[in-house]
Amino acid sequence: MKEGRTVIVGPGCSGTRFLKRVMPEQYWYPNVSTHAPASYYHDDEGRWTPASFRSGHAGKLPSTADRIILLYADPRNVLISLFSKSKSACMGHQKLLKAAPLIKVEKPLSRSKLEINNEKILEFRALHYFFNTWLETDTAPFKMAFVKYETLHTPEVMTAIADFVGIVEKRSAFYEKLKASHRPRKSDYRKYPPSDQEKLDHMFEDLLETQNNLPPFWIKDQ
Repeated sequence: MKEGRTVIVGPGCSGTRFLKRVMPEQYWYPNVSTHAPASYYHDDEGRWTPASFRSGHAGKLPSTADRIILLYADPRNVLISLFSKSKSACMGHQKLLKAAPLIKVEKPLSRSKLEINNEKILEFRALHYFFNTWLETDTAPFKMAFVKYETLHTPEVMTAIADFVGIVEKRSAFYEKLKASHRPRKSDYRKYPPSDQEKLDHMFEDLLETQNNLPPFWIKDQ
């Protein structure tokens, strides 16, 4: 694999597949995807360790990776997307997130206007854990940019991504494709009853505060 390519990671349901579709393939690793928290890449003493020492679908980062884009979205919408999947897909995704305990869902959530009646869902902390482990890791041997999905199509964020990744020759095409393809999410917590919106607000209060304090595009200090 070409040295210098970027690895695109995220907790899932956050736009990673979309960004890969619109970004020229020579700038990212097409066969690498991870929903694993950063702790997955640490040994027992907290040191960054090549992913090959552990098994699992999510988590094989190339040894030549020198940049990561961590794409995240409003966790209230991410949770709705996750738990609106089929039972098997929802469980499988939680395993990629290294969620413990797993939340079993007999009936997927509707994406709109249905009450959240499974209180265990409101105890789901995997999104907090995923984001915070990447935010707090200080041993990763590469540059890391945090990018908010909802701002991907804005000129400043598109420019920042292109600069970070090193897109030169196909920059205009990348901009046009991204702007033309970006759509509002189908999963929108604002379509839920006010009582459920309040539950989601409370559930993600600390994570939302952390994410809202970050610029739409932010490079973490190494």
